[in-house]
Amino acid sequence: MREVNNNGGTCFDPMLYYFPTDSNLYNEIESTFMFAGALKVTPNLVNSTQQWIPAYFPDGNGKWVNLNNLREALNGSHTYQLDTTGYSTPVHLMPGKIIAFQNNSKGDIMNIH
Repeated sequence: MREVNNNGGTCFDPMLYYFPTDSNLYNEIESTFMFAGALKVTPNLVNSTQQWIPAYFPDGNGKWVNLNNLREALNGSHTYQLDTTGYSTPVHLMPGKIIAFQNNSKGDIMNIH
């Protein structure tokens, strides 16, 4: 975000900006995006009552970490069915990226919703 502020650019980008040689991403150009160059966001744009949505994860030389459930890490070059029940939007941390969390008063990591 600092780089965008200082040098211009965008903070919401299509996945193709980061994985231009992965032709599988052309099928999802309108259904998923990268935020701040580190977070893959896959909102449920099809049907609000649909509990699962398909999402392709490109090979990022590591695992994509689910920020709604930090115990779940997904391999790249695969399509997964993502849970969209409740009020959470699937958000995954790109391999090789780091973001900071702040503990809440209970000492648990706060969920991002």
